[in-house]
Amino acid sequence: MQFHSFQVPQPAGSCHGDCRLPATPKKLPALAFLPDLCFTKAYGFYPWLRERLAARSLCLGIDGGLPFREEAEDLARRAAEYTLSREIAAWMATFRALFRGDLPGADSWDRENLAILGHGKGAALALHLDRRLRAEGRPAPQALVLLCPPRTLVRQGGEGGMDRVEVSLDDARTVVLHGPFLEDARRLARLASLVELVATTPARLLVLAAEEDRVFPVTEAEDLVKAAESSRVRLLLLEETGHFLGSGHPFEGPTPALSAALAAIERFLDERFGSGDTEADPET
Repeated sequence: MQFHSFQVPQPAGSCHGDCRLPATPKKLPALAFLPDLCFTKAYGFYPWLRERLAARSLCLGIDGGLPFREEAEDLARRAAEYTLSREIAAWMATFRALFRGDLPGADSWDRENLAILGHGKGAALALHLDRRLRAEGRPAPQALVLLCPPRTLVRQGGEGGMDRVEVSLDDARTVVLHGPFLEDARRLARLASLVELVATTPARLLVLAAEEDRVFPVTEAEDLVKAAESSRVRLLLLEETGHFLGSGHPFEGPTPALSAALAAIERFLDERFGSGDTEADPET
């Protein structure tokens, strides 16, 4: 497998990311992978899933608007800088670089097929990015994979609610997201709710919900599915598993739920873009 890191200049500072693709690629669809809130693309099962999907695609991941690493000493200060719009802007800059051919590996993209896969918060941003790309007249996703998606990202901080969101990381630290994050989430919701985005996208959707998800319960995924045109959406319930599909950090290997999710995602993408004949690297 090929692995390339890259930087994309932005007004707020460079966006860092990487792309993965087969060692001997042909022309491939591009797949953008968006992690959940406050977790980097190196967290838990994310690298494992990306490596397997990179056997059939140019798989992109960025640090996004998340301005801190897991090991950062000034976590609280940096968390205060994070907004959803900042991450959306970083992804839009990355997509524009891909369209220009400026990303490493971009010459392997078939320049036609694009998919976005998001987990949790990433699923919500996938819908916003789909709308932004279409509004700009850019190559837009033909396929969206929403893994454990929320119905809304305005979780707390509404009128009469709390003025902060706490996210517990796996190493017992807690990230606190304050007013700017909440105000930005509300602004995005006013521009377009996730239900509206699902209802209006022409892309095909695969929605995977975890039966025991306590972060974004199954009913939230079901609400999104109900809003979509039935011919364009497919719902898969992953039984007896939670938001991270039974895996943790550090990652100790795939769980049955994670393997089932991977198989469903591969089938869905193969239906949209073709299975291809690229051989996976032996180590994957």
